Amino acid sequence: PAHRCELDHVIPHRPDGTGGTTADTDLTTECKQHHRWRHQLGLDLRLERDGTLVWGIRGREYRTHATQLI
Repeated sequence: PAHRCELDHVIPHRPDGTGGTTADTDLTTECKQHHRWRHQLGLDLRLERDGTLVWGIRGREYRTHATQLI
């Protein structure tokens, strides 16, 4: 559910202003567990133009597709 989601920068944002921007082209929502895994395990994340998220680790890729609710 949305109330359990956390926003995450696809390209990591840094306090000095470098890195990803806080914009819809660089933000995604993840549950707390996936957000934690992404940073603790060093998962790569890519957001494609059609909204597909491509998760990567150790040369493997996993694709997830956003669901349109409205």
